[in-house]
Amino acid sequence: MNPVKTGALIREQRIENHLTEQELAEKAGISVELLESYEQGTALFRASVLKRLTGPLGLSLMEMMYGKRLTAVRSSHLNTVRMDLIQTAYDYKEYYWIIDGKAIVTYLDEWVRAGSCPDLEPFGSLTGLLPAWTGELIWKADNRFIWEMIDSPETLNVPILVCEDDCDLSCIVILARIRKTENLVFWEKLGRLTHENEDFNLEKRSGILCLEAYTDEDWEQYGDNIACEPCDSAEYRQWISSHWDEELIRRRRNYTKPYMQNEAHIQWIAEPGWCFERAAYDRMVAAFRDVYKAGGKR
Repeated sequence: MNPVKTGALIREQRIENHLTEQELAEKAGISVELLESYEQGTALFRASVLKRLTGPLGLSLMEMMYGKRLTAVRSSHLNTVRMDLIQTAYDYKEYYWIIDGKAIVTYLDEWVRAGSCPDLEPFGSLTGLLPAWTGELIWKADNRFIWEMIDSPETLNVPILVCEDDCDLSCIVILARIRKTENLVFWEKLGRLTHENEDFNLEKRSGILCLEAYTDEDWEQYGDNIACEPCDSAEYRQWISSHWDEELIRRRRNYTKPYMQNEAHIQWIAEPGWCFERAAYDRMVAAFRDVYKAGGKR
């Protein structure tokens, strides 16, 4: 390991993730002074501390050790991924990710049965969860929101599975931390989104009333009407009743997306560190996109 290279990578990635030294130190549970010495390459690195930095920085432990982003991995180290129609625990099939020959819900069910997430144990078998990429969520805006995240070049925690009864983002939501490079895609870890800290009042103000997110086009269209209305006024309620898809996609972009990226709102279940060839991954995404465009059918 080259301390100077690793330190430079930590600083570069911290800035890219819009984190201050204080914020990153708090997320990793280390002192600001230690972080500064790491970034300057003047301290000896401990593997336990590097591992704590991987999540907030969106880096793998191997990348931290090498002091650079990995754009190439030997084929023997790559995981395989495809989409397939698989029998669920019920009397129907679902399209799931097949990773190294095993359905994603099988991995999840095994991890939870082994005690990785006690909060999911009362739900019983997880092999019937609804894939979040097939366009079958109740609200059209939720499906659109998820596909915006799938297509984003950002490193994001992206919904992959939801409760098969609710078919929305209000109950079980399983996220995958997805990072992309030119040649590879990493699914670094999977976790359950927690809802305890959701603030419905803040969410309401993150829709059409979130003026900070307005574009010039928004101001032209809404600046002299709904943008001026107080929250919960009769006019506001009438507007969202008539424009719910538009209201919801704004709430998802302005409130739900940042909420999902906050580590405090996620119970991480496993860190498989899956690494896929970009071309194979893109073929899998294209297969899911076909199902999504067909309304969940193929």
